Amino acid sequence: FGVPEAVFADIDIMRTGGVVDDYFVIHLLRPSQAPHVKVTLKSSYLMCEPEPRFVLHGTEGSFVKYGLDRQEADLNDGRMPGTPGWGVEEESIWGLLHTEKDGNAVRRKYPSLAGNYAGFYDNIYRHLRLGEPLLTDAAGVLPVIRLIEAAWESSKEGKVIKI
Repeated sequence: FGVPEAVFADIDIMRTGGVVDDYFVIHLLRPSQAPHVKVTLKSSYLMCEPEPRFVLHGTEGSFVKYGLDRQEADLNDGRMPGTPGWGVEEESIWGLLHTEKDGNAVRRKYPSLAGNYAGFYDNIYRHLRLGEPLLTDAAGVLPVIRLIEAAWESSKEGKVIKI
């Protein structure tokens, strides 16, 4: 969604005796840009029931996605990257697209693409050993760090912080 113009965050320790943050709600704001996009990130260590991993709402429909990326579970199950079925999700956690086509409501599940965490590290290896170009730009990390710092500041001061 691009770099936001401002951030408003609530970050806290909710567990009794907790010593690290275990809850956050962060609103990424782009008030002057069109189309208007509002992004909310949230997490809590206290949730016993799963919430959707992604929820997107727009003028033409909604997309809802449950479940975690399969790669970690595959590794825990002894599967290795590149083997058949690696990173492929069960249909029960496919995303649901709810939209309208030709005046009719359409609700359809869609599978995610299989993940490839190893490709990131393979690219770094190939860059260092073979001189191939990096597919990620380290400079792209700087806006993320600024965003994290602004979220901390927002939560501490209880106000919107411009990026």
